Amino acid sequence: MLESGSSIYWVGTLINRRSFLYHATCTDGDPRFDFWNRKVLRAIVYDKDDPSKASVLWPEKWSQEILEARKDEIGASAFSAEYLNEPVSPQERILIIDPRKNEYSVEGEFDWNNPLTHTGLIRWSERIDAPGRREYKDFEKPYNELVAPMYRILLFDYGQGLSQYNDYSCIAILGFDTFNTLWVLDMWLGRAKDATLLRMIYEKGLAWRPRVLGIEAVSIQMSFAEAVQDYIDEMESKISQPWRARVFPITYPSKVSKSQRISGLEWRYRPGRIKYPGHLAGKWPFDQLYQQTEDFTTDLALLPHDDAIDTISMCQYVVKNRGGKFIKEKKTPSLLER
Repeated sequence: MLESGSSIYWVGTLINRRSFLYHATCTDGDPRFDFWNRKVLRAIVYDKDDPSKASVLWPEKWSQEILEARKDEIGASAFSAEYLNEPVSPQERILIIDPRKNEYSVEGEFDWNNPLTHTGLIRWSERIDAPGRREYKDFEKPYNELVAPMYRILLFDYGQGLSQYNDYSCIAILGFDTFNTLWVLDMWLGRAKDATLLRMIYEKGLAWRPRVLGIEAVSIQMSFAEAVQDYIDEMESKISQPWRARVFPITYPSKVSKSQRISGLEWRYRPGRIKYPGHLAGKWPFDQLYQQTEDFTTDLALLPHDDAIDTISMCQYVVKNRGGKFIKEKKTPSLLER
């Protein structure tokens, strides 16, 4: 152990995301490194708006031409780790948020307790496929006129425990428009006791009036799904304008991993069939959703927490994109059978 007042310098290259050096320099939440002066240097940084422009860290040693030749020689993945201290290449990130295709903005002061009455304009863009080219058309509409007709659902991912090392519980409000575009409307992320979670789920539901509540019902979480239904039934007699929705316990196919579930959203990003609230990108918990989306890789190695993006992926097990044959129920089904 070092004596009081001693200094330590830790220098290295981030070859692997699972290395302790990567954990110390690139992740948050470990109090051992809260007061470290951490700096990650990259040999070259490209301008996001103009990739032809770049800033070189050490031009006398490695010019842009030398670095680009080295990248061609060893490949994007190795170059990203050895020269950019970023042991993941852009090709590995499969969920790409394009501000033009995948974001919307809302003007005016927003009342989260009564969002469906908001009359401020919502602005977004849609990709228009014209012969030989792709164009984007800008749209705007009063918020309530666009969102009120949507098929809205509430998704809940239960996180056990209240310590900083436990996963978060997550509530997400999503809306589907007539083009099957998925809109992220609202989100809550945090740790709380069951009684508080039940109240928050009901309050979010009362504000947004979703038609379905999708609640992860794996193992002990099934009892929480039952508790939500009981809470809604109890509150129905106490509220002047009650809200009632179907509670849908979500179970997953045994051979489908979490990574595969999240990867199932990929098809929505490229054509712009998922929209994030760009005006809230820097605010909790939407900043976490953005970060988890952008850092998602199939091995989940970049994600200390994945609760937000995992909750969004649950929509695939609530709203099906394909139709099915209607079968009349012979008796009242149990909650798990619904």
